[in-house]
Amino acid sequence: MNRFEFRIFRDSGEELDRRIAARFPLRQRDRRRDTYLLAGSGQTAFKLRDGDTLDLKVRESLCGVLELWKPAGKIRLPASRREILQAIPAAGPCLADLAGDATLDAGAVTAAFAARGFRAIALRKDRRQFEAPEGDGIELVEITMESGTRPEVSIALEGPDPERLERLRMDLGLGGMRNCSYPARLLGHC
Repeated sequence: MNRFEFRIFRDSGEELDRRIAARFPLRQRDRRRDTYLLAGSGQTAFKLRDGDTLDLKVRESLCGVLELWKPAGKIRLPASRREILQAIPAAGPCLADLAGDATLDAGAVTAAFAARGFRAIALRKDRRQFEAPEGDGIELVEITMESGTRPEVSIALEGPDPERLERLRMDLGLGGMRNCSYPARLLGHC
């Protein structure tokens, strides 16, 4: 499902985290390891979720400060090159040197992307997802980079309606903050 996002990053432990947790019901909590496979400006984001699922999201457009992200394919690994290309056609250039029947796990996919100039950036996430009014989501994520940098927190607002999400952003006092997606942050653009 296409969704608009507004995301900020900062050092851990602020009042906003406590306000969100007190005001909105917790929908889900999970811990996982994601590896982002990124190149260029970060408008496309390949991601390995917990080492067993490859997905692609593409930033389609902007609506004010909100970014519209569109899922562009997802497949469970290991899978053959042919299966991956059926699920995620945009992965084709990164897998061009591999045989069609080659079975690829997360390590092989990462190596193939790295050979094409993509950066593999691994991080651990402790995510809490909260239910905002009308089905929108608020996500608080404690992020630890596997490269050893100090942990930080991401706060994201996500939903299909940009006007409603913008109202939620203002209501939470995020009006003066700059939107920064995971790809942009990991590539050092914000």
